[in-house]
Amino acid sequence: MARPSPAPSATRDATRTRTLTPPGPGPAAPGGGLGVASLAVVALATLALAWIAFARHPVGDYFTESDFYGYAEGARAFRHGALDFARYSVVGPVYELLLAALTTIVPDAFRAGELISLAAAAAVMLLWLAIVRRRAGEAAALWTVMFIAANPGFARYGYSTTTDMLALGTQSAAAWALLAARGRRAPLAAGALVALAALTRYSALALLPAGAVILAVWPPRDDHGRPARRRALLLFAAGFAALALPWLALSLRAGHWPGSNLVESFSFYTDPSAQRNVQDVAGGGGYRSLAALLREQPGALAGRLLGNVPDHLMRNLRSLIGAPVAWACGAGLVVTILDGGWRAMAPVGVAGAFVFAALVPVFYSDRYALPLVPYDLALAGLAAGSRRLRALPLRAIVWAALMVPLALSLHSSVTLQRWVESQLPVETLAAGRALRAVAPPGARVLSRKMHVAYYSGTGAVAFPRVKRLAELADAARVNGAGFLYFSWYEAELRPEFWYLLDSTATVPGLERIPFPARNPALLFRIGPEFGRDPAWLSNDSLRSLHIARAQVQALEDREAWSAHFVLGEEARGRGDLSGALDHYLAATRGNPGLALAWQRAGGALLELGRIEEARGAYERARALVPDDAVTLIGIGWTQMRSGRADLATQTWRPLVSSTRDPATLRAMAEAFDRAGDAAARAGGAAGRRALRTPASARAVPLLIAYSPEPTAKLDFGSRICGAIVPLVRAYGDQQPRSVLCVVPRFPSSWPPFSSLPLRLQRQRAPRTSPRCSPRASAAPPNSASSGMGR
Repeated sequence: MARPSPAPSATRDATRTRTLTPPGPGPAAPGGGLGVASLAVVALATLALAWIAFARHPVGDYFTESDFYGYAEGARAFRHGALDFARYSVVGPVYELLLAALTTIVPDAFRAGELISLAAAAAVMLLWLAIVRRRAGEAAALWTVMFIAANPGFARYGYSTTTDMLALGTQSAAAWALLAARGRRAPLAAGALVALAALTRYSALALLPAGAVILAVWPPRDDHGRPARRRALLLFAAGFAALALPWLALSLRAGHWPGSNLVESFSFYTDPSAQRNVQDVAGGGGYRSLAALLREQPGALAGRLLGNVPDHLMRNLRSLIGAPVAWACGAGLVVTILDGGWRAMAPVGVAGAFVFAALVPVFYSDRYALPLVPYDLALAGLAAGSRRLRALPLRAIVWAALMVPLALSLHSSVTLQRWVESQLPVETLAAGRALRAVAPPGARVLSRKMHVAYYSGTGAVAFPRVKRLAELADAARVNGAGFLYFSWYEAELRPEFWYLLDSTATVPGLERIPFPARNPALLFRIGPEFGRDPAWLSNDSLRSLHIARAQVQALEDREAWSAHFVLGEEARGRGDLSGALDHYLAATRGNPGLALAWQRAGGALLELGRIEEARGAYERARALVPDDAVTLIGIGWTQMRSGRADLATQTWRPLVSSTRDPATLRAMAEAFDRAGDAAARAGGAAGRRALRTPASARAVPLLIAYSPEPTAKLDFGSRICGAIVPLVRAYGDQQPRSVLCVVPRFPSSWPPFSSLPLRLQRQRAPRTSPRCSPRASAAPPNSASSGMGR
């Protein structure tokens, strides 16, 4: 008697379990301990990201999240029924559509954006948990999810208000439909999800050919167990077209190709330098299309693309997932090849290869490479889920070893999130509130980013790339800007206007609006006089002083050492030795090789009575410039004030002709007289004769200021009594941000510091003068005019 065939429904249910799934390691029993652990990891990671988002992340950063404030405008336009297809020449409309829908429930668009990223991050972990569980087992799935949750980049974009996590979420959903979904209509869903991913970020179009290859090579089975390749491909194409074609038709009807800017400005995306930013390049634009590059420089373009392949691979391993985790991924690759698990994971590798290929033409960025994170980290999971680890002791050893890269990745993630928090422009929140209180309806604010405009409810005007106040004022008037926001960020990107960050600098037409700011930032109301240069702007010394005051607020010591030196000299001239010392020490922290800063710090310490610290500073200066007379004289003073006149005599004996400071010469004469030998008495006589030198013949001490512009390698100095006194030399390939130069600083009875121009002298041959020499022009360490002691 013939064996009865199973019911059609039973056959269909059985075949659904094999859809798109080649033979491989089977999953662990549902609901087992590892499955519960995996869900717990997802829940804990999501809660951690939510805590960061709502407790530590009140405002978007100036890096990746600055685009959100533009997306918020697009979402607002959606809610009012306005759809501008020109907005979607770089990214698709899905993010703004979802943001518009969510803000009907959550009025704060920024918090709504964070919720989108949190939900997408949780979805990514759940989707890849399902993919890896189906293809490599529960253990591999658990470790894959743990590595994803601990990845620094994944965590950062898991709470950031950017399109990145939503893009990764939609791509992961498409990958799940291709690699793990069951059912006859799985290819249809996969095609629709690929279209959704592409309308979120156009690079996800790579999943279209990837899906076609996967369905062609590993087709699902029909009810009779035969490959249903053609049907699967047709369903996949239909699902994609159902979402993509309507949007394409509407865009073309409006006269815009989706993603057109990616092709028309192709050279922008292939340029790895920071100068590609059109907002920071004078004139902007100048980028070439893909067609132009193929026509004019096909060889160079092909070479760059080929060079990007190994470069991107190495950066993915070093930067995106980190070297320790990369070793775990390598181990997983080897293990899956040895135990045959590669057959089940091959479709995953195909999808990952297409995603990687889509990113090869553009400059590398961890942000752009984020969609590769789960593909890479699935390999690390395979190292823990191998069938060769059935023996409990061996499994325990391997899992313990994998805890090392997991812990290192988690530590890197915590470090990154702390750094991101430290860079948040929280001052824009206070500035926005202050501006909202005074701005009339329809007001606009000029700033580099849109944060202040968003939080104040005003319009935004981009800070132009100009060089003069008059040009900036013209741009403000043309664009209707009635307010100006200037912070550390504007100053770094618009260095021509550093002085605007100094609250002591008065600029005609700018009325300051006070607000509390954790980071350096100022808010101004623009008046009719704005554009006229203040009187001090033409005075080099005052301009340098205002720039220095701004830079020490915003830059680290290693970048602002020359600004600290300028302020140290200015404070010393005012008799503020404590303030001068603080700036001199900051200069030494930023540039430990600056002997003059150590020397000035030693002089300030000496005059403050901190003898031992003064000796230490002078010794640091002597280590850098062993034969500097001023430094050696200062060391002699520390010896004299410590009661070691004998050591002071030895130090000062060869230096009598190097100083004209009366107090120093008197101390020398006293020390030499005590010595009692002929050479010392001669030195003392020389010192006494020097005391009778008219004051008009004495050398003028120096005041150091600087130019804020980067320069080439030069020797810098000042014309003092007809001679060039070199002070700072840039060695090798070092290009200093700020360059030291020197001007005379006259006694208090002469014109004040603020009235003296600064001159940056380029390298020239020194000219001798019968009145003085370079050695004689060195400032004595204990004179009243030098601020080093009396």
